[in-house]
Amino acid sequence: MPRSLLVNLIAVSLCVYVVSNVGHEVAGHGLTCIATGAKLKAISANYIDCDREGLGALPFVLTKAAGTTINIIFFLISLLLLRGEKTASLGRYALWLMMTVNGLQAGGYFLFSGLMKKGDWSDIAALAPEPMIVRIALAILGGLTYWGVVRLSLKYLQEFVGRENRKQQSKWLCLVPYVTGAIAYIGAGVLAPQPIEILFISAAAASLGGTSALAWMHDLPDKWKWRLSETSLSAPKISVAWIVAAAVFTVIFVGVLGPQITL
Repeated sequence: MPRSLLVNLIAVSLCVYVVSNVGHEVAGHGLTCIATGAKLKAISANYIDCDREGLGALPFVLTKAAGTTINIIFFLISLLLLRGEKTASLGRYALWLMMTVNGLQAGGYFLFSGLMKKGDWSDIAALAPEPMIVRIALAILGGLTYWGVVRLSLKYLQEFVGRENRKQQSKWLCLVPYVTGAIAYIGAGVLAPQPIEILFISAAAASLGGTSALAWMHDLPDKWKWRLSETSLSAPKISVAWIVAAAVFTVIFVGVLGPQITL
């Protein structure tokens, strides 16, 4: 892989993973906490501290569900934009990655909460008269959603790999963001004054677990017959715009949100 393309992929990956995470935690959990009348006490890259004392169950459910809801919204917006003109550009690759990361994280969170009895949706399930039935339903929904996102993601991935060296190109286009995102999430997570359990069920679960399909799904396209693209993603020059955006986002994510903001 050309060095310029690798640098650009890392920059795009940092932007996408940071935006997805900030959307989940800040726009999702954080703003919903405030909107329901609760007190937002602290926020970090991987969790929020929301005081809902005396407010009942509804603010609790809405705040817990809001993070994944934002992921689903990001997924749908990215998918809608991907249906436009098909050009193998960095911008379109960013849309593909945004769709993939948010779709996988949403489906993965349902599956994780259903199977492991941890996380936002497990907390919501615990309020039901039959929590086990809800968790089983979450696991089924998560598994089906996750596999559906994998199929959809691979269909659009074909636009960026062309006809030659398809397996190698698919591998890099998937693995570079997977590794980059995991390093960013875990790197920010270790800076927060939080129990080590939060690091595993949030940062590691969302990156290494939630988007784990990026580590293996690149071997699947040959099993399905899709119309192959004649072009592939190339970047003869390093994109200054993506590098600057990635630098700014990463500094805010790791340096500001990572250590936690106390309100």
